[in-house]
Amino acid sequence: MKKLLMFVFVLLSLTTVQSKTMTELGGDGYFYTALAPYGAWIELNDGMTVWQPTMMPRNWEPYTIGRWEWTADGWYWDSDEPFGYITYHYGRWYNDEYYGWIWVPDDQWAPAWVEWRYDDDYVGWAPLSPYGVFVVGTGLSFTHEYHAPYGYWNFVAYNHFCDHNVYHYYAGPTFKYRIYNGTNFRTDYDYSNGRVINRGVGYDLVRERSGRPIRTTEIIRVTDPREVTGNRDKNIIRTYVATRQDISRNNLRDITIKRPDRKTTMDVSRVNIGERNISGRNDVIQDRQVQQRSEQLNVQKQQDAQRQQIQQRQNADQQNRQRQPVEQKKPQTNQRIETKDVSRDRK
Repeated sequence: MKKLLMFVFVLLSLTTVQSKTMTELGGDGYFYTALAPYGAWIELNDGMTVWQPTMMPRNWEPYTIGRWEWTADGWYWDSDEPFGYITYHYGRWYNDEYYGWIWVPDDQWAPAWVEWRYDDDYVGWAPLSPYGVFVVGTGLSFTHEYHAPYGYWNFVAYNHFCDHNVYHYYAGPTFKYRIYNGTNFRTDYDYSNGRVINRGVGYDLVRERSGRPIRTTEIIRVTDPREVTGNRDKNIIRTYVATRQDISRNNLRDITIKRPDRKTTMDVSRVNIGERNISGRNDVIQDRQVQQRSEQLNVQKQQDAQRQQIQQRQNADQQNRQRQPVEQKKPQTNQRIETKDVSRDRK
């Protein structure tokens, strides 16, 4: 297993150098052109386009060949694979019964799109499914009930979690099930300074359980994909800033998109990211806006009713004050009249 992973590491390192010399600048359809040398683009049923990596070893899984780095944005997956700077920071992964692992593109960046599990001895992660949607102000939610099988998880002891060769320490298949059943599920996504944050299993917990100091790596965002680099003992990672044009299919040239008849086991209607996230996110935002407007109208009605009651009370008080002088003058007038009458009688 170790020899196989080292072989993959060397092979992919060589292709990384080659890819950087051939990659064009970001723009319309950049994700399509950048990933085409390493896999196939497939149009599934309902028109959803996904990417399928090829030339991968047997039992390959995403978020396996790389390392974890702690950053201001949480846990960042620093991949050794040439396509990792795109597929592990944008989009979601799904293991299809027919196609295998496929990647659904999206333009929303995160240090890593994964779920977490942990106990006193192990920390684990698995790719976040396409049913997971992050909306600013709402957080992470799921459009479909889905639980990543234990086989999709990578578990390591805390003292190896931040190792650069972390893939050497993954728990074997025979132990995954036992570890999985004893761990707690966790997600901790947030939003700050215009970026998605993934704290996952907390920094303090990992530091305490590992008994080792954990350095903080700085993230530098670049718009030129040729400047993308991993963390190589400089405490700096350069990550690519994508735009919606990068996942656009407009003006695609020399990119073949397969359209097989075989349907995916993924419920495409429940996916609200990528090509569908504009309507999906807008629907969520519009629902929240409608709810907020409704709440504001209710508050305004209550305030109007309170103001009306206060105004009615003020009007009633003012009317009472206006009546009081008139009522007080009447007895005085009658008294003067009676006095005059008495004086006349005396005369």
